[in-house]
Amino acid sequence: MTFSKYLLAGIILLITGCRSAQKAADGRLSADQLAKKIATKLGDDYQQAENYDHTMILAWREDTSSGLRIVRFGVWRLSNGELVYAGTGKNGKVEWLDNTHLLLEDYPGIVDGDKQQYRYKIDLTTQTKIPIDESEKK
Repeated sequence: MTFSKYLLAGIILLITGCRSAQKAADGRLSADQLAKKIATKLGDDYQQAENYDHTMILAWREDTSSGLRIVRFGVWRLSNGELVYAGTGKNGKVEWLDNTHLLLEDYPGIVDGDKQQYRYKIDLTTQTKIPIDESEKK
């Protein structure tokens, strides 16, 4: 009788442990699966932030191995783990502006010409990177 209790407890633990590694019934990836996808792209030491309606996650990592601080980032859909957008920025940062737009600050090492663009709006729906003109800000 005691052996069967241990066997039953072991089976329950095994099923419960495997369930977290599978997709949920609604098709969403588990948190562990998404973390593995992100770590495959960025490495284990990354930071993350969800957008406002919790449909996408922005993950980024700062890399200083080249002597410059490079921000490597990606945006993944929480529903299926699809990589929506990936990019880099030099000596800058990346953050959410709203549900479908990112703010990227990218400071080049050598400035070419008089027009200096360091801030960009990334539209995730169209995959476009648009310079933000600082003189237009209020």
